Amino acid sequence: MEKKIFSVVIIDDERYNLDRMEQFAMAHDQLSMLAGYCDPLLALDEILAKGQVVDFAFVDVNMPGMMGAELLPLIRHLVRFPVYTTGMSIHRSAYFDPKRDFYLLKPFGFEKFCSAVEGIIEGYEKSVLENALVVPIR
Repeated sequence: MEKKIFSVVIIDDERYNLDRMEQFAMAHDQLSMLAGYCDPLLALDEILAKGQVVDFAFVDVNMPGMMGAELLPLIRHLVRFPVYTTGMSIHRSAYFDPKRDFYLLKPFGFEKFCSAVEGIIEGYEKSVLENALVVPIR
């Protein structure tokens, strides 16, 4: 069975973190980078203008100009798997909805990134299989 490729957008005001996550996404065999942004307002404008659904959006919680928790609800209708990234675990309770959102605590390396992505993909594939229409063979 051919593996599905999932699109990725990354929004982080710190260039080092953005570059690192882009490298992680490009090194993962099931991810395809669409865009990376250091400016959350530019990201908002471009994502809404394109109107394209993306699979993964990795969004930093604490950014100048617009917090990730303010940004994500505005683009949520275009994001299948929102993933908050932050260096402060205190943000988890304030912004994180465990039924709808995912969370990565910085700093994280390639293994942790892959583990999170693969866990999300496995959950998605499992739900697709559970919700598949079964047609009886006659």
